[in-house]
Amino acid sequence: MSYPDLIDAPWVRCSTPGGRYAARMNPAATQPRKSLLPVVTAFAALGGFLFGYDTGVISGAIGFIADEFDLNSFEQGVVTSSVLAGAFFGAGLSGVTADTYGRRRLLIFAGAIYVVGATAAALSPGVEFLVASRFVLGLGIGITSTVAPLYIAEMAPASRRGGLVATYQLAITIGILVADLVDEALSHPGGWRWAFGLAAIPGAVQFIGMSRMPASPRWLIGQHREADATAVMKKVGASDDEAHTEIAAMQGAVAEERAGSWADLLSPGVKAALGVGVMLALIQQITGINTVIYYAPDIFEDARFGSAQNAIWATVVVSTVNVLATLIAIRYLDRWGRIPLLTAGLSGMIASLFALGGTFVFLDKGEDSGALGILAVFFVCTYIASFAFSLGPIVWVIVSEIFPTKVRGRAISVATMVNWGANFVVGLTFLTLVDEVHTWGTFWLFGLLSVGSLWYIRARVPETKGRTLEEIEASWTSPSS
Repeated sequence: MSYPDLIDAPWVRCSTPGGRYAARMNPAATQPRKSLLPVVTAFAALGGFLFGYDTGVISGAIGFIADEFDLNSFEQGVVTSSVLAGAFFGAGLSGVTADTYGRRRLLIFAGAIYVVGATAAALSPGVEFLVASRFVLGLGIGITSTVAPLYIAEMAPASRRGGLVATYQLAITIGILVADLVDEALSHPGGWRWAFGLAAIPGAVQFIGMSRMPASPRWLIGQHREADATAVMKKVGASDDEAHTEIAAMQGAVAEERAGSWADLLSPGVKAALGVGVMLALIQQITGINTVIYYAPDIFEDARFGSAQNAIWATVVVSTVNVLATLIAIRYLDRWGRIPLLTAGLSGMIASLFALGGTFVFLDKGEDSGALGILAVFFVCTYIASFAFSLGPIVWVIVSEIFPTKVRGRAISVATMVNWGANFVVGLTFLTLVDEVHTWGTFWLFGLLSVGSLWYIRARVPETKGRTLEEIEASWTSPSS
């Protein structure tokens, strides 16, 4: 018996003091197989951290940038939104490349983009160079937001997939919180350069770490590399039987598919899944989350919550709530399911948005009570918490689950482009809405959109808890779907 066979054998023969042989249990065979899955998830989720950090850090830096480069309001908007424009194009480019070159390679490439973009932004000699650098950072964010949830979903077993993909959203919330703290610590002229440059460190860690991670087994099967796919399944903790069973299911799905194309997105089964993915990506933005994150200090100042410094620290509190509430999704997503958490979260968002709008009605009437400022912070926190355990992570989870392997990269890139496009439009129009229909009217509008979103999710979005990606794929073309 060879050494590898001996390690895997449940029983081995050993000599006894009397010279006889006796069977005993092999300790190596009873030890649980160490899984690479937590490490894989951590390195992929670093892209989420950079997503949150690079989109959040601008809020505290833009004032100092405006002073240094003498920017008007429009130019400040261009600096702020350049990263969103880059993310839109990055998401679009990642679809075909993820299907062609693999998820892992794109995440390595995104890490390199973060290093280059962050370093260039920190060293920018003028506003044009800064806008270009932020656009490059956006390309990395767009790639990561498309590929990282996809990569984690394809590596994870069905029983743990929801919680592991939700780790990506947790990393986003941690990135936003760290950005708030860095902005506070570096709130002096020139500090914004250090704040931007610090993003190069996690970018380098992602580049190096992902270089040592395996490729997605489902992508490997599509490349007819079955032996490599089986080895990856074992590395992420699957037993021999589990690995062979899942590989057989993947081979069966791939055998029925030809190479995917953009036209396949409109085929009957895929078109239905694409409609759900696009609507979820849109819903995540039109319910107002990024306006609250981007403009939280302004909202709290409008609520007369003490000084501007108090407003900044209230924003840090909101970011902390965002992180903590995301842990609820990670803990319970695979236990309670996607739809129950979405229902609970959207219900909380609806109540919070209408209550927040009501608070601003009284503020607009001239009430100047400190209690109203505290109420505004409270309702923003309940809104953020409700989003953080529902729409925040679960949209990325479901979008990473519902598409066939042959077009998964392309389909996710379309949904992600819609997400970034809606993010850009909502962020661009928020202050105009406030001018036209007041702060209270804007929050009530988001509340009405949340009501419609809840109806759509209850009516059209399938529950994917505990189902393999191949089972979800088959459900779109089954008679009962």
